[in-house]
Amino acid sequence: MARGKVFSNPYLSGDYGTLRYTAKKQCSSHIVPLPALAPKFLRPSARQASRCAATRTVFEHRIFDAATIDCVLQFIYTDDYVLPKGEGQEAADVEATVEEKASDMHQLAAHVLVHAAGDLYDIAALRDLAASKFVNGAQPLKENDRSIFLDLVARVVRHTMPTEDNALRKKVLQMALQQKEQLLQDQTFVELLFERNDLDDFVPQFICGAVTEFNDALVKQHELHQTDMDKTQLEVKNAQTARDEALQAKDKALADVTRLRTDRNNGRQQLSTKQRELEDIQKAHEKEVTKLRDNARQQQKDSDSKLKEARTQQSAAETRARSAQEILDKRLQGFARIPYCNKCKQSPFSYILDDVHTARCQSCNTRHNAIGEY
Repeated sequence: MARGKVFSNPYLSGDYGTLRYTAKKQCSSHIVPLPALAPKFLRPSARQASRCAATRTVFEHRIFDAATIDCVLQFIYTDDYVLPKGEGQEAADVEATVEEKASDMHQLAAHVLVHAAGDLYDIAALRDLAASKFVNGAQPLKENDRSIFLDLVARVVRHTMPTEDNALRKKVLQMALQQKEQLLQDQTFVELLFERNDLDDFVPQFICGAVTEFNDALVKQHELHQTDMDKTQLEVKNAQTARDEALQAKDKALADVTRLRTDRNNGRQQLSTKQRELEDIQKAHEKEVTKLRDNARQQQKDSDSKLKEARTQQSAAETRARSAQEILDKRLQGFARIPYCNKCKQSPFSYILDDVHTARCQSCNTRHNAIGEY
C-alpha cells in the first residue's frame, strides 16, 4: 500500500468550491461545498477528473466506497464521523441500541476502511479515531458471527500493516483469544481458519497466543496445587505435633499409674506393719496373762479360798480368751481369702478391722464378712 502524502489540489482554487464525487460502487452522487483543503484526498486513483462546469469538478474514486468517503468528509468538517445507515435502515423508527451497533461485524468492517483511508492519505487523527471506534465497538463474538469474524480479520489484514502497535490487528487477536476455548471447539471455525489463505499472520499468532495462555493457566494451576500441597504438609506437620503431644500425655498418665501402684505397695507395707504391731500386742497380752497367772499362784499360797476363786476366774477368762482368739484367727483367715472388694473391685483386697473385728475395705470402707462366715 502506498505511503506518504499524496494530496494535491489542481482542480479547485479559492477558499471554497463545489465538488461532486462518484465512489467505486454505484451510489447516488453528492454535491457538497468544500473548503480548499478538503478535496486533497480525492485525487483520482485510476482516472483523470473531468470538468463539468466552470466551478464544478467531478471525481471518480476507485479505492473506497461511498460510505467510507462520506465518513472522511464528516471528519474533515466535524473531527468526527458516524457510519451511514445501510439499506433498509432509513425506514426504522427506533435506532439500534449501542450493544446492537457494537456487535455488528459490518460496522466494524466499515471502521477498518475508514482507518485505511486515514492511513492512505496520512490523516493520523482520522486513523486514530477509526481505530478507537473499532476497539470500543468490538464485543464478544456471538456464535453466528464466527465465520463473519474471519472476513473481518481478512479485511484488517488486507488494509493494515503487520506492525506491533497496530490497534486493529491487536484487537481482533484479543477478541479471538478471549474466546479461544469456544472457537477452538468449533470445528467449522477451525476448518475455515486453516482453509483460508488471506489471514496473514493471524493464524499463527492466534494459535501461539492460545497455547501461551493455556500454558500460563497450567502454570497458575500448578502454583495453586503447590500452595495446596504446602498447606497439606503444614496440616500433616501440625498433626504430627499433636500426636507427639498425645504421646507425652500418655507417658505422663503411665507415670501417674506407676505412682499409684507405688502408693498401693506402700499401703500394703503399712498393713504388714500394723499386723506385726498386732502380733506384738498379742504377745504382750500373753505375757500379761502369764504374769497374772503367776501372781494368782503366789496369792494362792496366801489364801486357799482366794486361790480357788482366782483359779475359777482365771479358767473362765482363759476360756473366753481362747474362744475370742479362735474366732479372730478364723476371721483373719477368711479375710485373707477375699480376692477383691465387692463394691470397688480393688484387687488384691486391702482391709482394716473395725471395733467388732469386721473387715472394711481401705478404699471404699465397705464392710466384708469372712469367706465361709454368715
